[in-house]
Amino acid sequence: MLVVLASAVSFLAQGCLFVSEEKKPEPPPVALPKPEIPMSEDYIRSKPGDMLAFIPKDWFLIDVEGKASSDVVAVAVNKDYTVSMIVQSIRKTDIVEQTVSKEGVIGLARLAFEKRSRKTAGTVRMLSTITTATMGDKTFGLYEFTADSATSTRLMRSHSAVFVSSINNYYECSLVPTTISAMPPPDEIEMNKTFRSILAALQF
Repeated sequence: MLVVLASAVSFLAQGCLFVSEEKKPEPPPVALPKPEIPMSEDYIRSKPGDMLAFIPKDWFLIDVEGKASSDVVAVAVNKDYTVSMIVQSIRKTDIVEQTVSKEGVIGLARLAFEKRSRKTAGTVRMLSTITTATMGDKTFGLYEFTADSATSTRLMRSHSAVFVSSINNYYECSLVPTTISAMPPPDEIEMNKTFRSILAALQF
């Protein structure tokens, strides 16, 4: 986790001929949120090295080389195979650059969802308005989506966050329930807690 430490500097006047102006105290260090669940020492690292995403404890990375889009950085799953963590890069295009310049992470999240919708032939739908969240010096664009129909009796809610790295690369981190296990996915309280913990541990 990237921790910003603010140091207070005291200016002392030397000699009776000089009077120093009173300096306003600097703000105290920002307390960064800590993960709410145990996190693993294993992490996902982007090729440029500008993003580290730690995975929850007892999760593991799966090999997706040649099986997923080239934009996918890595995928991790929990031990029950009921939920996955997907980290992918968002390619820079003129439209993406212009949108981020005007709308920030709100616009980036909108474009990320539109891309997701195109890739699934419109089967996914957004479940929330796009919002922003700030954790210390980290800012995210957040939205929720599902691939379930509006008439589905059981809604599987996915969570997604987009962000801009220190070298202005764009990424998306998603927490997605899976259907490959006979076991049900974690409940919404646990999903939210896991998602917040992943974001709290992100470094970029």
